[in-house]
Amino acid sequence: MNNIYSIVKKALLSKEKKKYVFYALDRKKSTLREIRGNEITDVNEFGFLILLDGSQIPIHRIRKITFKGEVILERKG
Repeated sequence: MNNIYSIVKKALLSKEKKKYVFYALDRKKSTLREIRGNEITDVNEFGFLILLDGSQIPIHRIRKITFKGEVILERKG
């Protein structure tokens, strides 16, 4: 199982999900978009984060994840 996928699933089940922050690469702006854990409703079997507003972000675009301000995953690229 993908490490990012398992962290997202853990965040979804957590009572502290708003303390998770996911940083996804925005390909249009070439910047990182900040997504709070409480903005994510699901991660589907195709590897997309489903957000409250209905948008979908592929998990391969996640570059960094923090929990309570501590980096728990960081990918280069």
